[in-house]
Amino acid sequence: MMNTMTIGGQRVVIRFDPEIGMFRGKFVGLSGDADFYADSVTGLQREGETSLRVFLDMCAGRESTWCGVTRESSKSG
Repeated sequence: MMNTMTIGGQRVVIRFDPEIGMFRGKFVGLSGDADFYADSVTGLQREGETSLRVFLDMCAGRESTWCGVTRESSKSG
């Protein structure tokens, strides 16, 4: 069973990692990797927002096609 949530308009796949006792979220549909860990749903939401913001900030500093969003759209949110 695959659990998902949406953060910042982006789909996230959630899995539990029993080795560390935490949930791992991974954004799907981005051209680069953006993942995060938390021990609760609230934590996943918070960490996911941070991870997406960092990813988009990185995109803003590169060519506009690097991550599949334009510099303008990465600043809009």
